[in-house]
Amino acid sequence: GDNRDLHPFPTRRSSDLEAADRLIELGDKRETWTLYKGDALARQSRYDQAINLYTQVISLPPRKVSASVTRRAHWSRAHVYRRVKAYARAYDDYTAVARIDRGAPSSLQWDYYQRATVLWILGRADEALEDYRTFSLRQGSPFYSEARRFLILRSQGRVAEANELLQKARRDVRDPWLARIFACLDGDLDAQALIDSVSGQTVSGGSNLERLCEAYYYAGESALLAGETQQARHWFQKCIETGVEFDPDSFPLSPMSEYDLAQWRLDSTAAPASDSGNDKHSRPEERRVGKECR
Repeated sequence: GDNRDLHPFPTRRSSDLEAADRLIELGDKRETWTLYKGDALARQSRYDQAINLYTQVISLPPRKVSASVTRRAHWSRAHVYRRVKAYARAYDDYTAVARIDRGAPSSLQWDYYQRATVLWILGRADEALEDYRTFSLRQGSPFYSEARRFLILRSQGRVAEANELLQKARRDVRDPWLARIFACLDGDLDAQALIDSVSGQTVSGGSNLERLCEAYYYAGESALLAGETQQARHWFQKCIETGVEFDPDSFPLSPMSEYDLAQWRLDSTAAPASDSGNDKHSRPEERRVGKECR
């Protein structure tokens, strides 16, 4: 679940690429349409080609391209770097966006949000917490960032702090879907019930794969909190099988962080369960003790 602006055009068809090529040839707003083509390529999983187009725009001298277009190129390239697991490069691009966005707080909050996810995957948990916290302060209401902060704090053994954060989010949240995610992480809603609450539903006339991707991911995190590594891996794999790599309703390109995080969890957990560095999860008995520390 991430930021989005509705895209007025479909983005998976070959006709999108053909239209972009024609518009680029016209010469008007050439860089903008190059970025559009890059996004269309990314949605077709042609990541290297997309990255090359974004890089072409980023490499242009400032006198030939506006700061807003350069920002968009860094933004989209960061998202696609995540798809090829080049997380350090994604971090650099998000940081470049943050530099361009200084003085524009409404944009800057999303820079922090996206960069935090990359930092978490890179194992830089304290920095991820700080970026998520900064985003939350700017956002002003409970969001997915609260779920991520809770999970990071739990992985660091800061159980009482994590539970206090989650209880506050549950009190303040107004979005019914986020409320169910928080309840699942808190152990008050069964993971299967979370999934069943969205399976087969539709939104805006289409299948709700985006929300199903989120449900599978948070079901997996709930299983990890309970020490059920193999069940967690099952849910993370189901998240990946949705195929929702990017938010389907977003333009410019916006990644599905839950997809990235599920892939990372699959890469860092094994059968049988093994330690994964900074991501050591509590056993069931520790979870029960934690809930008593609210």
